Amino acid sequence: MDENKKIQIVIIGGSVAGLAAAKRARRINELAEITIIEESIYINFPISALLLYASGNIKKLETIYNKNEEELEEIYNFRLLKHHRAIDIDRKGKKVVVKNLNSDKNVEVVYDKLILACGGKFTLPKIVQKKVNNVFVINCLKDALRIREYIEKTSAKEITIVGSNYYSLIAADNFVKRGFNVDLIDKKMIGLREFDYEFNYILREELIRKGVNVYNNSSIKKFIKNDKEKISKIELSNNKKITTHLILFFNNYSPNITLAKKSSLDLGETEKIKVNNKMQTVDPDIFAIGSIAESFNRITNLPENAQLMSLVQIQARVAGSIAAGQDMNYRGIINTKIIKFQDFIIGYTGLNIQSLNKLGIDGFSVTLFSGDHERYQPIIDKLHIKIIVDKVDRRILGAQICGKGNKVDKKLDLFNMAIYSNLTIDDLEMLGLSFTPELSYSKNPINTVGMIASNRLNGLTEVITINDILLESKIYILDIRNKREYMKSHIEGSIWIPLNELRKRLDEIPRDINIYICGHVGIRGYIAERILKGNGFKNVYNIEGGITAIKLIENMR
Repeated sequence: MDENKKIQIVIIGGSVAGLAAAKRARRINELAEITIIEESIYINFPISALLLYASGNIKKLETIYNKNEEELEEIYNFRLLKHHRAIDIDRKGKKVVVKNLNSDKNVEVVYDKLILACGGKFTLPKIVQKKVNNVFVINCLKDALRIREYIEKTSAKEITIVGSNYYSLIAADNFVKRGFNVDLIDKKMIGLREFDYEFNYILREELIRKGVNVYNNSSIKKFIKNDKEKISKIELSNNKKITTHLILFFNNYSPNITLAKKSSLDLGETEKIKVNNKMQTVDPDIFAIGSIAESFNRITNLPENAQLMSLVQIQARVAGSIAAGQDMNYRGIINTKIIKFQDFIIGYTGLNIQSLNKLGIDGFSVTLFSGDHERYQPIIDKLHIKIIVDKVDRRILGAQICGKGNKVDKKLDLFNMAIYSNLTIDDLEMLGLSFTPELSYSKNPINTVGMIASNRLNGLTEVITINDILLESKIYILDIRNKREYMKSHIEGSIWIPLNELRKRLDEIPRDINIYICGHVGIRGYIAERILKGNGFKNVYNIEGGITAIKLIENMR
């Protein structure tokens, strides 16, 4: 470690990543001279905070801005060059050429270590870049101020959001909560590519239920103006016209890698700046972090880039540490996202089924519908959990969870930790997790989903989805739920034998055809499967997720 050596550390980008790297460097090296170069007139804030302010969910700017810059200068002793643009890097002379956007004059900033934290930006489509005053992107505080000012000035109520991604979904949530009418448009299906199909379906249904007008597979055909400077209607590819007061674009995001290209820093397969496990570029004195950097996926070891704050701050910590003299290695990306839409929460971590198929990994998924605490408690919020498992080494490779209440994030983080630590389904079975009746099950859903996966790989159960059932001329679906459940809904043609009568009525069940067992969520179906197999039945299958999963699949069709 070579700390407390007087060196020049220059950081391009006053974003979350840049500030995190700068603060870490200062804590390591008190003598370092740390300069932050930021193109905006404000030190940047995360887009999630900007959306809260732009939509009016945060009333006062001081809530997110209070003494932020004074703290950076007074406590951390940073040199802040705001409204300055880095236009060139002299790698040989170890200098950054910076343009003062106030005076239009260039200055040179010398560095020993240079950290690129330039981030990326959403851009407007060319068709609306000029002479239209009600179209916006949100990249910095200045953008948020413009949106808020426009809404207050015009009393805009009809908000159109173009593009489906993490930030556009957060935007939709923020504006709906404030009573705006929100239209969400995407040329593909609304959702996140990291979710499997059924979770994106659930997400879309929840958006609609909360009041968002969802337009799937819809591109913008034409903008209609009521005057020269304002778009009043949008005509979609299906010829539908929607009224709009304000349009927010999230469909075109570009990393700021122009400076890296100009400086001949190597780009990787994803066209981001290639870095090693110390966040160093091809030039060991220049680091790159965040959405401009190509690092690696911890699960697949394939090139990957980090965009969300939690991952970016870890990369910033590594870069800031090494620049200041403290050695550290970055250990890879496990992409994890979570979205809260009013009382509904949905998230994922790691890989999904499509990723497994694309990578040729022999794996499978396990689905569990569960409550979040003991059934004798007065209010139980339901959880829908899906994990992705490697068949060969039994490791957990991914998880998706949705539900209401405050348990989704905790469960998701546990799965993230399991993936990071290379835990297997057998480890999930054995985790002794915290328990009190008001907060959890004595048999935690984390344990249960591990047990289900273990039973499958150990040959104790054969699971099938309703889509995979072969429609033979003789098909036998055995519904083992209670009478009330069966009368409420059941598969047409199914045979009803309640679980508590099953052993007494084995003679009624044929032994020469496949038997498909339908329970409520699959747990009782597994018990019935074991009873039948224990009594000599051979071709017995438990329908995964029971009638709950069947209803979901039917609704998706």
